[in-house]
Amino acid sequence: MVGWILLLFIIVPLGLFLHEIGHGFFAFIRNVPSIHIGIGVGKEIFSFQMGRIHVHISLFFFIGAFASYSSEEAFTYMDKILISLGGPLFSMAAYWLCWWGFITLQTNFLFTLMLFNGWLALINLIPYKVKDKKSDGYTIIEALFSRFFNKPA
Repeated sequence: MVGWILLLFIIVPLGLFLHEIGHGFFAFIRNVPSIHIGIGVGKEIFSFQMGRIHVHISLFFFIGAFASYSSEEAFTYMDKILISLGGPLFSMAAYWLCWWGFITLQTNFLFTLMLFNGWLALINLIPYKVKDKKSDGYTIIEALFSRFFNKPA
């Protein structure tokens, strides 16, 4: 029981936050003027801002996450690719750090965090679309098609 509570309230939100921070980091280095990172759904219970980055934490922080960006200029295909890759790259970095930590410390927490971050990275690199929601992999493929086949992204 404690394991499920730990997974739901600590591991999932932490993994999702790291993933979205990855998107935000690459948006930041691509000079996107306004970056919003949100964790959870429902009423916002806490928010803060660090320069161009706004972080929002909602009541049900263990359900979902998002990163959004706004710019007056259109995003280039490279912007779309790098920002989309940021989440899976940060998730994979977290996977490897947790793997190293698990090998060293042998804790169930690090093992579960490692598995969740690895799963999150891989599942987001698979190109799929559900209604208007696109995976990171889908956005990357879409940007590549727009660049090399002159199709709108």
